[in-house]
Amino acid sequence: MASRTMHLAITSKLLDDLPLGDAERLMFGAVMPDAARGKESHFIVPAFGGAMNIYDLSAFRRAFGERLLSDELYLGYYLRLVQDAVYRRFIYGEQGWDPEVPGCIPRLHNDYRLLNPYIVSRCGLKAEPPVPAGIEREDIFALFPFALGEFMADFRRDFEPYSHGSVFFFTRQMADTYIRQAVEVCREELSALQKGGGHMDELAFAWKR
Repeated sequence: MASRTMHLAITSKLLDDLPLGDAERLMFGAVMPDAARGKESHFIVPAFGGAMNIYDLSAFRRAFGERLLSDELYLGYYLRLVQDAVYRRFIYGEQGWDPEVPGCIPRLHNDYRLLNPYIVSRCGLKAEPPVPAGIEREDIFALFPFALGEFMADFRRDFEPYSHGSVFFFTRQMADTYIRQAVEVCREELSALQKGGGHMDELAFAWKR
């Protein structure tokens, strides 16, 4: 998955296209999957007889389709899943990321922390979006074990200065390229939502289990 600040950067750029009443609710939706314990909140399911995995965008639309154009929290959550699909294609397909290299995962996460100040400044991000009032009563909240207090405490660190170590793999140029690609795909998916069809093919973004 991309970093939280990358998802906020993508979503903030989408706000230029959307006459939304609650931008903070959209922004929180974009990071809400990360607030759950476990990966179920990312709607990852097996496909092609179990040989591949996908982000099950169709399942999300079936569950919450009526809210996608009327509730920014659900729209933000859905577009985050779109961003995740684009990210996997980008980092594995285009950049050749190999997660089997010993010690590479924590080093990638350190790259994300090194990138946070750059992304925050470049995209004009101010602070982590607040938890929407009454979120515990949301239908999506009932599906997964969200741990918001723990999540928000960690989230705030994304907006603090950080300079420990050096870049291992994920560079500023990669971040800029991924954000640009994800914005383009999300704009296409927004258009499909508004027209009621022609959604992105989640199977085209499948990956080996």
